[in-house]
Amino acid sequence: MTTVIDFSAAFPKAADIKAAGHARVVAYVSPARETWMKAKPITKSVVDSYRAARLQIAAVWQYGGASNPDAMRGAAGGRADALAADAALKAAGLTGHPVYFAVDFDITLQQWNKGLLRG
Repeated sequence: MTTVIDFSAAFPKAADIKAAGHARVVAYVSPARETWMKAKPITKSVVDSYRAARLQIAAVWQYGGASNPDAMRGAAGGRADALAADAALKAAGLTGHPVYFAVDFDITLQQWNKGLLRG
């Protein structure tokens, strides 16, 4: 079975990830919103080390939490986040890489629809 790890507090070493049996990582390209989030955003040197270890990387943009959800900023906010995510991908050496946008709170369908339709 292939396993994937997700982290935002610190960048695990590639060798440690491989030694634990993982094949993939979820890495954040969004900026840290808390000071303890030392693994946001992923850097080119970390990307290079993960690639050298043959780890696959999934890139995620997730910035706001329940009190300030980026998912609720409407179309204009989504466009701004997409542009920022693209710039972060390029800075990390992940040009052309897909990026997933995550919601980090229990969003309701009504909130989702309102956030998407606003702006």
